[in-house]
Amino acid sequence: MTWEIDYIAKDNLINIRTWENVAIGELDYSRREIENLGKEHQIKSVLIDAIDVESLPTKVSLSVFMDSFFDTEILKKTKFALLTCKERWNDFQYIEKFGVEREFPVKVFLIRQKALEWLKA
Repeated sequence: MTWEIDYIAKDNLINIRTWENVAIGELDYSRREIENLGKEHQIKSVLIDAIDVESLPTKVSLSVFMDSFFDTEILKKTKFALLTCKERWNDFQYIEKFGVEREFPVKVFLIRQKALEWLKA
């Protein structure tokens, strides 16, 4: 597993740290964890720290996954800030664009503080 998922009470958000290569099966596991924590703590914000991710699944795989990911009411109402590095900015922009097209609240950031500010707004 290349994920750590934690509830951060002071910010009332779910913090996910991921690294290496991301597999679709792991994304599905993270969706279930986010859903469970979201219900338990009434969370509407998720920060995904993907700075150390080396590569993403294909765009087709991500599209299929994201459609199923946001298929639940709790996740449709949850904001997702995705933190990445400059070198992979373009790869992660696809996720934001996909989200915007489907009205999913997803935004990509290079700076953690900016991501937290957006989540709290």
